[in-house]
Amino acid sequence: MRKIKKVIRCEQQFIKKGHPLYDIVDKHCFYSKNVYNQANYLLRQEFTKNKCYLGATQVQKLMQSMDCYKECGSQAAQKTIQMVDKAWKSYFSAIKDWKKYPSKYLGMPKIPKYLNKDGRQVFALKNVQCSLKDGSFRISYKPFNQYTVKTHAQGKLMQCRFVPRGSHYVMEIVYEMEVPECNEQSERIA
Repeated sequence: MRKIKKVIRCEQQFIKKGHPLYDIVDKHCFYSKNVYNQANYLLRQEFTKNKCYLGATQVQKLMQSMDCYKECGSQAAQKTIQMVDKAWKSYFSAIKDWKKYPSKYLGMPKIPKYLNKDGRQVFALKNVQCSLKDGSFRISYKPFNQYTVKTHAQGKLMQCRFVPRGSHYVMEIVYEMEVPECNEQSERIA
């Protein structure tokens, strides 16, 4: 009897100028950048003034009434705030490691920077804002007008994210699926 294991997969689709989603994705990646910078600003201010760290939940509560948060949409804004939180946690981890092993580094790690004023940031939709069924992926988040596309993705949908890549965007459909586990002998051969 073969064992089954769960794996996370990602299907990518390119969104270039002229694609029906390009303008809306571009706008929301810009909104996501604004949320990122605002959350980073709040964290930097608290850290430099009071030497305290605000968690993602605290930052999200502070930002709920802000325009950038509303433009991005609460679910997507929460995902962006989680990305800022992760960057700060990585910074704290690097500082701790730097204090123990400074020779591993070229210098002291720096606080997470702001993104370019005209730049774009990853825009992520939670699995409640989109669906995966019978070879079709659908975005139910209102600004996307029920966008539906054929996909090879199957299994449990985790999230959809739009990654800026210069002149285009990459839509990543992240999903979890079950696959049979290989036995050791066949793994060694491959």
